[in-house]
Amino acid sequence: MKIRTGFVSNSSSSSYVCDVCGYDVSGYDICLSDYDMKQCNQGHIWCSDHDVCSIEEMPTTVKLSILSVDFKVSDEELEEIKDDDEKIDKLLEDYMRDYRRELPSRFCPICTFQAARDEDLIRYVYKKYNISEDNILEEIRSKFSSYDEFRKFLEQK
Repeated sequence: MKIRTGFVSNSSSSSYVCDVCGYDVSGYDICLSDYDMKQCNQGHIWCSDHDVCSIEEMPTTVKLSILSVDFKVSDEELEEIKDDDEKIDKLLEDYMRDYRRELPSRFCPICTFQAARDEDLIRYVYKKYNISEDNILEEIRSKFSSYDEFRKFLEQK
């Protein structure tokens, strides 16, 4: 580990990891949208490959509701575009792409249970079967003589 002394400037580097597939990006002065990634209001990050649904699949009433409720578009602006599907789609796409805050959880593949993070699955198994990490490690140590043997077991179908 490096320990710096003296003057240290603030870095503008960022890194993001998709909670669904593990794809990661990092760089200076980057934001999620630079890599077509999104974040929900629960803090989950995902690649656009894991979007819950496309804008084209949504009924117009749902699109208008999202614009009104989630993105706080004014009633006046919605009234102007309510009969023009292309304008509705464009406005929604703009908000989805350029939205500086987190997206509502209805857009998140994890919040909608389309996908799950490994850590959430593990915690669920611990709770459902009333077991602990220590119990699991003890069982693994008793069944496998090496990590390679353990990995081979995990890779079997």
